[in-house]
Amino acid sequence: SGGDAVARPESARKIIYTAKIDLIVKDFAEFESQLPGLINDHRGFVAERTTDRKHGDHREGRWSIRVPVQGYDEFISGLVHLGFARSRSETSDDVTEAYVDLEARISNQQKLEERIIAMLGERDGKLTDLIAMERELSRVRGEIERMDGKLRVLKDQTSLATVHLNVSDEATYEPPAAPTLGDRIASSWVGSVGSIQRIVSGLLIAAVALVPWLTI
Repeated sequence: SGGDAVARPESARKIIYTAKIDLIVKDFAEFESQLPGLINDHRGFVAERTTDRKHGDHREGRWSIRVPVQGYDEFISGLVHLGFARSRSETSDDVTEAYVDLEARISNQQKLEERIIAMLGERDGKLTDLIAMERELSRVRGEIERMDGKLRVLKDQTSLATVHLNVSDEATYEPPAAPTLGDRIASSWVGSVGSIQRIVSGLLIAAVALVPWLTI
């Protein structure tokens, strides 16, 4: 994490990359001035941005950033160099099968469209048959447009990785403290009380369930 990264090589597989990073920075204003340059260097863009001022000069912000997959690892590496990554998660969703299936179905529908157009060009059928073929042609074209839309979405998702970035300044960061003896005692007490409550509840329910049988 945070080491020098190399460009992600081209792959025949279609994969959707998503990252979530919670970053702590020393100077929020300085980070804001550095981030656009990092995004531009990797040919990315900001899809969504929100900044808040909590109290005084303490600020935090959230960004959704899209970057080309080939520069995704380098971009992540550049981000974690701008602060301390309190948490970081990455997922990759392989949609190759769905992508290839859509391409094949679109190709088949386009061939069907060509056959229908050829039959309409002959104009040697009944009027009712021609009307039926035109309706089928309209249906096929609608199906092609629908699948084209899905394919465009997959192309966008697999060509550009998405990075969800949460940033806060160091002044607002509170590192997790180790539990004290009092915390451990309190936790143990709460756990024991909860166990007793569950046992008593179970016994009470069992007793109520037995009442009709005892009566009989």
